Amino acid sequence: MDERLREACRPARWIEDYEGAVRRYLEHPGGPPEEWESAPDVRARMVECIAEISTCHPGKTVAVCGHGLALASFYGNAFDLWHSTGFAQVAVVEGGKQTAPVADPVDDRWR
Repeated sequence: MDERLREACRPARWIEDYEGAVRRYLEHPGGPPEEWESAPDVRARMVECIAEISTCHPGKTVAVCGHGLALASFYGNAFDLWHSTGFAQVAVVEGGKQTAPVADPVDDRWR
């Protein structure tokens, strides 16, 4: 486990328009909702962690698990990606770029 792969820090409280708050968070990283960890900070720690993992395992295939907002920040503040991604899905990343669509791990492509 690596703490840098954690979800974006934000208060545990109800937000009436959560989807709207996430859209603002991901599309306007300079102005996150009050008390939310900034998307650029989330991305920086995710990039650092994944780069370190890649360096430690050159030429190997490695599975990394993360969380929705953090992964959307890693991929470049992509609201559409966050919105379309469900729980327990898989994406292939090579050289810091996504090289296959996000998919359900029970999809035959992952067997």
